[in-house]
Amino acid sequence: MKKLILAVMLCTFSLFVFAQSETILNETFEGAFPSGLWNISGNPTWDDENFRSNNGNWAAWCAGSSLSPSDNQYADNMQADMTYGPFSLDGSRNAQLSFASKVGTESSYDYFKVIVKYRSGGSWREEEIHSQDGTDSNNWQVFEYSLNEYLDYNQVKISFVFTSDVSNRDYEGAWVDDVVITKSTSSNSRDSIHQLDFSNTEASLSRSLNNNSDANWFRFRGNSGTTYHIYSSGSLDTKGYIYEDNGTTELLSDDDTGDGTNFSISFTPTRSAQYKLKVEGYNGATGSYTLNYRKSSGSARPIELQITRSLQNTSNSINQSNDENWYSFRAETGKTYIFYTEGSLDTKGYVFDGNSQLLEDDDSGDDTNFRLEFAPTRNGDYRLKVTGYNTNTGSYSLYYKHQSQATDDYEPNNSQSQYTDLEPRNGNRSMELTLHQGDEDWFRFRGVAGSTYHFYSTGDMDTRIYLYQNNGNTLLSEDDDGGDGSNFNLSFSPTSTAYYKIKIVGYSGATGTYHLNYNKD
Repeated sequence: MKKLILAVMLCTFSLFVFAQSETILNETFEGAFPSGLWNISGNPTWDDENFRSNNGNWAAWCAGSSLSPSDNQYADNMQADMTYGPFSLDGSRNAQLSFASKVGTESSYDYFKVIVKYRSGGSWREEEIHSQDGTDSNNWQVFEYSLNEYLDYNQVKISFVFTSDVSNRDYEGAWVDDVVITKSTSSNSRDSIHQLDFSNTEASLSRSLNNNSDANWFRFRGNSGTTYHIYSSGSLDTKGYIYEDNGTTELLSDDDTGDGTNFSISFTPTRSAQYKLKVEGYNGATGSYTLNYRKSSGSARPIELQITRSLQNTSNSINQSNDENWYSFRAETGKTYIFYTEGSLDTKGYVFDGNSQLLEDDDSGDDTNFRLEFAPTRNGDYRLKVTGYNTNTGSYSLYYKHQSQATDDYEPNNSQSQYTDLEPRNGNRSMELTLHQGDEDWFRFRGVAGSTYHFYSTGDMDTRIYLYQNNGNTLLSEDDDGGDGSNFNLSFSPTSTAYYKIKIVGYSGATGTYHLNYNKD
């Protein structure tokens, strides 16, 4: 085998008026192999040989790592894998794979296959695009496959795989030569698309229109009952269209509903299918723009909340005047479910039982944020709807938890790792608690820089409070008798927004019942 020189990856860029083409890989096996992004596995497995070729003198053979092709046989139980990548198709409009192969195997038992692997949602997925077996076509053949289904994935691999069973291996096996992967990064064809992956978090893409007949095409999976929000931003005058997947049946369009001369579309499919989006410059306008997109689950497809005693939060946004964010949750009697938002967006919240609206609130939270406390009368499934008040749009954080309606149901909260979440806000809140021998009561709260938080106890019990950083070890402040009688009173103005913890104990081992009062201003 030759291993004397480094393989040269041929990358050419052909510039045309409207298109830029890039050769990602041009593997002729005439240089050193494997090199670059090639990865080989199996025993025996692929290696380059000068016994056969489609062009030149060398090609890859499925068992060349330890066998000789002149023996005209491969091995039993083979799983030989020759993989190139990962490489990126992010931002591409077209992509293609071509290769030459020569295959001779036991028909229906031993196979040569080509598999595309791509990383989606944090995990690798794969699809078989080519399969050969038998000897009917035991001559060199050139195959070409579109990779457009994998556009916009930034981690893609191509695997050439040869497998055999436990017998009848006296065949030539599989040869591969002249492997070429190309992509085009600009096109105005409805068949050359950018795949959009929608989530509840808004995503953005920078794109441009280069001439008065140019258009950018995108494709996405639309589910019935889900609303897809798509709009442009920037100084370019844009127009957007939604089509069926054929790219010819127009479903809706928009010109200037967004800011300035930008388009804005909210699309709720009546059936689950693939759809296409076209963006063009109005009246042939050219230039750059930003495409923004997200989805919001309607009442038929709410976001599920797993509510616990610990305070949790999730971020979302209202992008259109008629936008609604829906959430579902399981509720039990004997508990109070608390929902509120934080942020500059003026929000409104609703709780539903089926189609029946149970609660509604606008400004019970801080500033223009809503706050709802819901005590269900039955165990079951409920829904929460969040909207912008009076068609306001923007981002918000939704906070949620439940607490028992029973008195002093905050145990166990006896250590810095076992705590009860507090939600200090404008207006005093109070809870009745009990300390027994050797007991401590721990609480956690989120302190916002610029706000002042007040904690004080009331009652006949002699209490003491300690304030810590979130690690529960770094002491920031403490108080013993700053309140009435032997009660504590502590005020705290954090310099940074973070979680903090407080510990309450009976002074000198005192036990009994006390009230914890807290608020912020």
